[in-house]
Amino acid sequence: MKSRIQSLSLQQEENQSTQLKAVFNSQFQAFAKKPAIISVIFAEGIFHYDEKLSKEVAEIMDFMQEYVTKNITKGQKKGQYSKMIDASTLATIIIGGMRMTILKWKLSGYTSNLTKEGNMVLESTLKMFETNKL
Repeated sequence: MKSRIQSLSLQQEENQSTQLKAVFNSQFQAFAKKPAIISVIFAEGIFHYDEKLSKEVAEIMDFMQEYVTKNITKGQKKGQYSKMIDASTLATIIIGGMRMTILKWKLSGYTSNLTKEGNMVLESTLKMFETNKL
């Protein structure tokens, strides 16, 4: 996951929103191909007895939080995102929305189109704090 996301980030997209959408789209596609990954990531509560597994899941969550926060910070510096809310809080809002979308997909038995629904939620969320809305 890290190498896939980092390779997308290396494409140096000028628009932070476009870059963020590409990363989450890649995540959705990876989850759709291998839904079992979701069961592992969303089962973090059962890992609290296994320090190694708990650490792995925490690293995944920390990586995404850090990536999204950096994206938002860059976007705020470029004037692409509003500065009314700090980057870390916006990252939590975005990741929380994505997590809910993924959980709904899982609970539906993977019957909906995760990529389509996830991208719609992300697009709507970004509209709330993008400054260059057209």
